[in-house]
Amino acid sequence: MEKQGMELLPGCNVSYKRSALFEGDEPRSPELWKTFVNDRLRALGETLLIEPKMMVDLDKTIDFSDYLLRRFDHGRCYGAMSSAELSFAARWMRACAAPLLPFVLLARWSRRFWARGRYRGKLIATLPLQLLMFGWWIAGETVGRVFGAGKSCSRLYY
Repeated sequence: MEKQGMELLPGCNVSYKRSALFEGDEPRSPELWKTFVNDRLRALGETLLIEPKMMVDLDKTIDFSDYLLRRFDHGRCYGAMSSAELSFAARWMRACAAPLLPFVLLARWSRRFWARGRYRGKLIATLPLQLLMFGWWIAGETVGRVFGAGKSCSRLYY
């Protein structure tokens, strides 16, 4: 399989050239968030590629409760960063729509697996955990949109 242009890339397996993240020795932004980096690269006409043979493993045990706390922090940091330029009313409207988002995210996540016809049993068996994971993310995103990032962005690194 050859490299393919992609709209979305998995955050844990992204690799960037230094020039995408730094202007000389200075970071292009205070926080690295792949969504914003990818949006900027696409706006500059760059193509995002996926290399199917490239694999990354995190060789560290993470407790499930710690994992959920990091999901909350990721969501809160993202919510604050993505809402920084929005009006107060727009932030509150997005926060009010938040209870629907775990189901939207689950549908997006599941669509690819379902279409390929593989792993459907595992997908169904893990639905409660996926909803829990997406729910914690959205709870964090909602808090971030309304109250800001707090210390969440500084707790994102394993």
